[in-house]
Amino acid sequence: MNESFAYAPSGETVELDRDYGRDEIRSIDILENCQNIHPITPEYASAPLKEAFDWDHVYEKVAEEFPDIIAKNPELAVFAFYSQPNPNMSQSARHELDTADILSFLEARRKKPDDFLYYYRGEPDVNGNVMSFCVWTDFAAAQSVTKSKFHEDAAKLAKESYDEAHVQGHTMSRPEGSDGVVLKPEFERSLNVGVAKAA
Repeated sequence: MNESFAYAPSGETVELDRDYGRDEIRSIDILENCQNIHPITPEYASAPLKEAFDWDHVYEKVAEEFPDIIAKNPELAVFAFYSQPNPNMSQSARHELDTADILSFLEARRKKPDDFLYYYRGEPDVNGNVMSFCVWTDFAAAQSVTKSKFHEDAAKLAKESYDEAHVQGHTMSRPEGSDGVVLKPEFERSLNVGVAKAA
């Protein structure tokens, strides 16, 4: 039987009420490995996406973990989530959000193990803003899990926890002969958050 625990990027340990299977243990290993990168500016959540991280390093990390997938899908989809957490959020609410975040990650990995490749959950920058991002093989694969149970639960909690949030979509590739990874903006949209708090 596998020990039921998961690493929370906030620094806490989140206990889940069941054991993990082999695939889920691998997914948690991937989640922990995703936290081994760091922003390259203290205002990363306010900076343009290409200036927030060393994207050559990110691409290399993904390629190391999924070499066969990268060989078939050299152009990847990056979703960057920008948020402004409610400064009055309680510790219990943060813990609940961490738990929902991990469950939605495991759910996406279970449903799309060959498409959901990487997830970095950020901590507040020097201005109190947060940016997290995930990497998929393409935008359609990511869209297909947004109506899953745990994703909807996490989205509901986000409405109660964030004062503002928006998402950007970019393609990420490393064209042959280029100087490095190329991020190309594809879309940006605001997320409907803060509804429960304002009601």
